[in-house]
Amino acid sequence: MSRERVPCPAEGTEYCPIFVQEGECFEDRHHKYWPSPEYYTKTEKEFRELEINKVTICRWLHNTIHAVALPPEHPTPAEMRKVIREND
Repeated sequence: MSRERVPCPAEGTEYCPIFVQEGECFEDRHHKYWPSPEYYTKTEKEFRELEINKVTICRWLHNTIHAVALPPEHPTPAEMRKVIREND
């Protein structure tokens, strides 16, 4: 299964702050469950690293998410184990 992808909505234009700052737009990996220090047990790390819990996203959007959104609710260990089993 390929990772979800969200490209830059203003790629290569003066409307993309990353393009203006860096001279090019780029995408990187965003974990849907963040911040990473809150996922420290073996189960939490395994859950967070599942492909279904990552997205390749425009860096500008990635920065915006972390600047304005609250982190998602932390799943229970039982919920994480279930998702891990279902995606093995």
